[in-house]
Amino acid sequence: MKNIHRLVLRAVLSALVLCLPGLSAHADDLSDTLVYAGENEDTINPLLNNHQELPTIIFSGLMKYDAKGAPVPDLAESCSFDRPTNTYTFTLREGVTWHDGKPFTAEDVVFTYDALTKDKNLASSITSNYQDITSIAAPDARTVVFTLSQPNAAMLDNFTIGILPRHLFAGRDINTAPANQKPVGTGRYKFVDWDTAGGMIVLERNADYYGKVPSIKRIVYKTVAVESTKALMLRSGEADLAWLNAKYADTFRGDDNFRNIDFRTADYRS
Repeated sequence: MKNIHRLVLRAVLSALVLCLPGLSAHADDLSDTLVYAGENEDTINPLLNNHQELPTIIFSGLMKYDAKGAPVPDLAESCSFDRPTNTYTFTLREGVTWHDGKPFTAEDVVFTYDALTKDKNLASSITSNYQDITSIAAPDARTVVFTLSQPNAAMLDNFTIGILPRHLFAGRDINTAPANQKPVGTGRYKFVDWDTAGGMIVLERNADYYGKVPSIKRIVYKTVAVESTKALMLRSGEADLAWLNAKYADTFRGDDNFRNIDFRTADYRS
């Protein structure tokens, strides 16, 4: 019997549903806290996570997305591309520190991308995004140079992946390192606590963040596996924000207590 391979490309509508300020059941006692009904997690590591909600705000990448979804420099102060040699050169920001106070340097960037391109044991679903990288060099503490084997139109998007702290992962198995459960990044929010029994991860804003410090002081991320439970948490005021599929998001439309923020995405399966 011949193997049959099926490719499916479809448009999917999902939505963030936001409980408007002042209308949450816990608005008075948690006025500086955002409670998010998220996905189940067992690790917080940008190289390993399928869901990037937490890694995106705890860790920073060389690039980030602006309000229009275009990649712009983040940990990088600037980025240049030499077309004849397929070479990207990043100049890093000065004075950036990890949440534990250690200085961020080019060695952290090289370590992260060496893991993505050379670590055969890395249990990551995104390593194929970096297979065109043939060399990574750090001429000094603020410069990182990537050479590609061929042009890659998605490379600036791929450079948004969060950078890992070398001092916490070097010499360890990245898949099982203790820092996966006590993450240390350079991003807008710092890890505080993980109550695995209660399914709750607590973050606080990073007062030393190199960019604009968030106005929301704390984020409580509740790990929820069931879509209907997320919707119930929003209704009861137990959560302020949740990512819901189209079916459950539609149940909040027309309710002045909630705001739907819709996202159209392409779902590709093979």
